[in-house]
Amino acid sequence: MKILKVMEIVIEMLFPQRCPCCDELLDEEEKKWGFCKRCRKKRHLVSGNFCLKCGKQLVKEQQEYCGDCKKTEHSFREGRGVYVYDNTMRPAMYRFKYGNRRCYGRIFASDAKKRWGTWLSRVQPDVICPVPMYERKKRKRGYNQARVWAAALGKELDLPVDEAALRRVRGTRPQKELNPAARAANLRNAFYVDPARVRGKRILLADDIYTTGATADEASEKLMEAGAREVFVFCICTGAEG
Repeated sequence: MKILKVMEIVIEMLFPQRCPCCDELLDEEEKKWGFCKRCRKKRHLVSGNFCLKCGKQLVKEQQEYCGDCKKTEHSFREGRGVYVYDNTMRPAMYRFKYGNRRCYGRIFASDAKKRWGTWLSRVQPDVICPVPMYERKKRKRGYNQARVWAAALGKELDLPVDEAALRRVRGTRPQKELNPAARAANLRNAFYVDPARVRGKRILLADDIYTTGATADEASEKLMEAGAREVFVFCICTGAEG
């Protein structure tokens, strides 16, 4: 235990904790939150009125579903996001995805449990499956951010994580470059599911950002075809409408 404590002190000296949003050093009080005081106030957790299907933040009162969910039949049962993907969280997500700031995962997972603990207790997922990354792309980047998010969630929620159940079997173009129709076509037959690992289970599908839902839909469809009981999508960030 003493050795571990010393290692923690050394790591903190070499890699002091920084705010995910602004990258400023955190003081002792801020380390408990994971964000600096300023960004903690500026970041927006999904709250109030949100889409009952995908979890996207809604601005208009009395609105139950976002525009996408009114016209799209999704493969997943429900989705939720922890933060609104805005100018405050955008730098945090960039560093988490491309800057090797895997340490953010535990901060996001802690907020996820606080915000959506009741929902998670209701849906009772059996296992967390991260949205996979194509192996060539993963080797280039060094890690899959959805896997990091899933691992942090699993530790926070005391749930198993199965990285092998859902696999990406071919490369795809970056979704952000495509319109909604092209996104769906881009992902067609990109995933493979091992039926023995998901049959009869409630799956919590973990991804970093929810936008149009194309990735979540394609992965969820394959999971359901393989015998999953239900699929629930859980993302770090989601868009807002209104």
